[in-house]
Amino acid sequence: KAYLDSSRTIPAVASLKAEEAIIRLTHSGVCATDVTIFRGSSPKFISMTKDNIIGGHEGVGHVIALGDNGHAVSGIVLGSRVGIKYVNESCLCCEMCIQGRENCKFVRSEIIYIILIYSSGTVCPQLKSTGMMKDGTFAQYIVSQVAHLTLIPDSLPSPDATTIMCAGATVYASVMQCGAKIGDWVVLSGAGGGLGHLGMTKILSILLSH
Repeated sequence: KAYLDSSRTIPAVASLKAEEAIIRLTHSGVCATDVTIFRGSSPKFISMTKDNIIGGHEGVGHVIALGDNGHAVSGIVLGSRVGIKYVNESCLCCEMCIQGRENCKFVRSEIIYIILIYSSGTVCPQLKSTGMMKDGTFAQYIVSQVAHLTLIPDSLPSPDATTIMCAGATVYASVMQCGAKIGDWVVLSGAGGGLGHLGMTKILSILLSH
């Protein structure tokens, strides 16, 4: 099971791979997936989760260290406020990664740069997820590939940004893929929950305003 662990040490800068960064976290959301893993109520998630892993995949914090190649990602510098999502690491060189299908797609919005999580079933074979295969955001510090960090604009408060890192991205991706246009009807199943709520109040309105 994933759980909170107060005995972990701060990641060492010397241990960073060239494409990684260390982020000092200030905020983390709690996804229903995190709760499911913690309770051990899903055999699928249990089989995908490493023992003694730190949970969480909706984090926001500041970059405090960069690997040798970390500056290759435009806009990410020391001190950048960034979001951490479900995807923590991928090979960055397979066909899926090169085409942006490692389980993510980079989309520019005037509101926020955001990684959209897809469920296409075609993923990088070396993909490692935050809070399941790599230590997650229920911590003070986290290591992530710079390519999978998301810049958070100054206008977006960190507590609000956390849920966008997973639930918001999921809804945004769904609305975007369905081809909705201004004036179209969109049905959100389970709109009273977290995903539907974000779709109704934030993500859908952002998409349809452009």
